[in-house]
Amino acid sequence: MKKQIAVLCASLLTVTTVFSGISLQTAAASAAAPAATESATAMEIVNKENEKEQTEANLQNAEQSKQSLEQDKIQLEGYLGELNTKLQQLSESMNQLEQQIAGKKEQISGIQSDLELAKQDENKQYQEMKKRIQFMYEKGTMSLYSALLTGKGISDMISRTEYIAKISKYDRDMLEKYQETKKNISDNESALLKEQKNLTDMEESLKTQEAELKNTVAQTEENIKKHEQDIAKAELQIQGYEEQIAKQEAELSNLEAIQEAEAIAGNSDEVRQAAQQAQEIANGLTEKMSDLGFDVQDIQPTYGEAYAATETDLVLMATIIYVEAGVESFEGMCAVGACVMNRVRSPEFPNTILGVIYQPGQFTPVRTGRFALALAQGVPQECYRAAQMALNGYNNIGDYLYFRTPNGRVSGLQIGGHIFHDGHVF
Repeated sequence: MKKQIAVLCASLLTVTTVFSGISLQTAAASAAAPAATESATAMEIVNKENEKEQTEANLQNAEQSKQSLEQDKIQLEGYLGELNTKLQQLSESMNQLEQQIAGKKEQISGIQSDLELAKQDENKQYQEMKKRIQFMYEKGTMSLYSALLTGKGISDMISRTEYIAKISKYDRDMLEKYQETKKNISDNESALLKEQKNLTDMEESLKTQEAELKNTVAQTEENIKKHEQDIAKAELQIQGYEEQIAKQEAELSNLEAIQEAEAIAGNSDEVRQAAQQAQEIANGLTEKMSDLGFDVQDIQPTYGEAYAATETDLVLMATIIYVEAGVESFEGMCAVGACVMNRVRSPEFPNTILGVIYQPGQFTPVRTGRFALALAQGVPQECYRAAQMALNGYNNIGDYLYFRTPNGRVSGLQIGGHIFHDGHVF
């Protein structure tokens, strides 16, 4: 009995081991292929997020640098205002000094004229005094002694002597007066010249200060100009970082759409190839925008907070419109695009265009390979215009999420060769 139990346990252990091995191998085999691809997409997302974080950090540094430059510029402009005020005050002081110097020069000119007249009066008085002395003491051949002796008497001689003394005193007083006047004038001239020199020295000092101030003003203006140039460079750098972040966000959105589509479709290689091909087409599409008749910036609207369209979405949308409604009217093309966007916004479907297109069992051209062929060969401009209108929110089918060729089993809105409906079959 014990032997039988032991054999039974061994058999069970062997079976369990075999089945466990088979289960582990099966699980590993089923997970190996998609796991590698999903891991690659996830790794790309992580790398792209890291790059975006670095760009955002660079953007923040550039914005802080710009803010610092703007604050420095404001301070420099304030300092320049103070310098210009001082320069204006200095200029006014110099104008006042120039007026004072001009006044002193005029006064000195008048004093010099007075001094010249005083010298002339002094010389005239001196010459007249010499003539009088000569007349009194040397008239003819008569000497002063003879003139005194020829008088009529002592009183006459005394009178003549007193007269001569008065004349001499008058001449002496007048000479001293002129000499004093000349000295006063000369002293005034010296004082004025000294004042003029002081004013001239002050003017030279102010001129030196003015030159220094002007040099400081010029340097400050140059610094302000340099700050303005640096601010302009920082703004360009910020703009570049913002554009780079927008591009990285679009790439992240595309990668996330690929990841979601991979999870939905279960065919990661095909999804990744289609997304990559659409991205390459989108990268070269900018040059053809003028031919297509619209601007790249016009195809990036936001639908609520769930979805934001990119240029890659434009390519994918135009291609699905072509393979589903390429022979339809323009309204028929727009209707297919509106149906795709209704699905993107519906909680019942993936929230990306790539995910909607590659959801299994939804679009026959995707399953048959016609979508991939059209993506490789390119689609007409009308399909791009219809795709743009759908991305910009144009909707001519209401809330319908499905379309097919009419078969009498569905009701809804018929546009061209398609009937758009809510999925109810009767």
